[in-house]
Amino acid sequence: MQEILDNILIKENNKNKKGLSNELLINGNLKLKGHNGHVLNDHNPNYDIIADKFEIECKLDTLSDKTNNFYFEVYNYTYNRKCGICNDNMKTIYCHTFKLNGIWKYIINYRCIFVNVLKEIKNKYPDKIRAYNNTYFIDGQLVGDKAYLVDIETFFTIYKAKVYDLHLALQW
Repeated sequence: MQEILDNILIKENNKNKKGLSNELLINGNLKLKGHNGHVLNDHNPNYDIIADKFEIECKLDTLSDKTNNFYFEVYNYTYNRKCGICNDNMKTIYCHTFKLNGIWKYIINYRCIFVNVLKEIKNKYPDKIRAYNNTYFIDGQLVGDKAYLVDIETFFTIYKAKVYDLHLALQW
């Protein structure tokens, strides 16, 4: 199953297809847990899934297994707006899909929980978190995003909520 997930989430070249596949997988996994949701697929800047009246933003972290860091987006320069764990409504849900030790997993919680964890890491372990600007110019326009790279082991010393295995379950 991990190889199939790799084909869906890593080997696909189109970033939008990867993102949509991640959203369908997360919604399918939520369905397995008894939640009723649907993927919006409308390029909403704030969330990707509505499930049980909760708005959920999904992000796919394809390099975590290679870098031992989580990549938490906070700002999108292409669209000049907050994104990822930073949003004007911190009571919405954030879901982070990642691969760890060869197994696809996800963590899901309120955005404010993730922000508070990063703040605590910044205060207690400043050498384990760093800002990262992945930016470049296309036709004279700044594109890309700003993110925080966080050591995975350090993240889990602060973040104590459940980590879920990602199952091969797709759901619109």
